Amino acid sequence: MKRSLVRPSLVRAVIGSAAVALPLATVWLVDPNVEGHYPTCPIRSVVGVDCPGCGSLRAMHDLAHGDLLGAFDHNAMLMLFLPLLGLELARWVARRPSSALMRWRYAPMTALVVLSAWMLARNLPMFPLDVLGSGVGDWA
Repeated sequence: MKRSLVRPSLVRAVIGSAAVALPLATVWLVDPNVEGHYPTCPIRSVVGVDCPGCGSLRAMHDLAHGDLLGAFDHNAMLMLFLPLLGLELARWVARRPSSALMRWRYAPMTALVVLSAWMLARNLPMFPLDVLGSGVGDWA
């Protein structure tokens, strides 16, 4: 039997790295704060409120440029979720079982409730996590 020169774990590591690096490089190079580079959020344009994902591109752009506080200001939920996502990506590359949180049978319903609460909270007039004092929605 012939052994392959390429290990499956190495292939997973390369795919995982590319899955993170390519989108991050794009957001690092193309500033989402400049209009016309990325599409507008359909929920924001139709309903006029910030969806749970609004600000994610700007947060990733700030994070790629080392501005952690600015990234947290654009989308705090994303910044709280990224370490969990990184852990799961590392486990996938290492072929380890997922964490109990990701295997939890009620995870989809919990995610729906958390994201709905996040959407409601971030659209309150006195948003408590407005770190830089920029106000909700003044970036549009």
